[in-house]
Amino acid sequence: MTGPTIDQRSSRRAFEEVLDQLESAIAAGEYSPGDRLPSERDLAVQLNASRPSIREALRVLEALGVVDVQRGTGHGITLRETPATDSLAYLFRFHLALRHVDLKSVADILTVYSRWAIREATKNSAPLLASVLEEIVARMQDDRLSPEQFDELDVSFHLAVVIAADNEFGTLVIEGCRSALSRLIEAATVTAKNWPARRRKLAKEHLDIFLAIRDGDADKAETLLTDHLTKWIKKGISKLEKSAPSLHA
Repeated sequence: MTGPTIDQRSSRRAFEEVLDQLESAIAAGEYSPGDRLPSERDLAVQLNASRPSIREALRVLEALGVVDVQRGTGHGITLRETPATDSLAYLFRFHLALRHVDLKSVADILTVYSRWAIREATKNSAPLLASVLEEIVARMQDDRLSPEQFDELDVSFHLAVVIAADNEFGTLVIEGCRSALSRLIEAATVTAKNWPARRRKLAKEHLDIFLAIRDGDADKAETLLTDHLTKWIKKGISKLEKSAPSLHA
């Protein structure tokens, strides 16, 4: 692969031109998942770019979860065969922290996608999903669970539903929203004055959703999940707004 000379007069940064050329090469089938990329020196020659530009582009790809970089002995750069599950997490977290988007908009997407996901999972993967959720729901019944411990199970429950829908892009996005989901759940539960009663209520709601999935009742599963998410997300956002009225993230 020999690329066009990087135009140093372009308003775009040189490493962005490198990213474009690498993307084109991958799309054209020159490189496939699992392939090892040429060395920085060879890429610089092939793409007619400087080594610092190549190095910066590779760092971006590593941060995005597109490549694995092996340093030291046996060093090399390999295109990942599967996306890193946290590849979007930092991106979303910074946009939330900077208030480029608000938590409610993330919550809306989580709810809409989760409704679709639970229908798909219940129709197509009910036995497999039920086996995963059964253990989570059983652990939720433990009266000794702290709010923080329960919240970890809560997030795992909802992510399991999303993963079972078997949509790779949807899973990647929702995994990226994991910290936002955790914040909402934490706000709705950790500060609860009567935690034992709230834990029992939450555990019962998750149990009911699980039973609907196990029975293959997609309509009931969607209705129960929608009611559950709408109620607790609203509580979480309300708590966060009261603690910081101007906070969008």
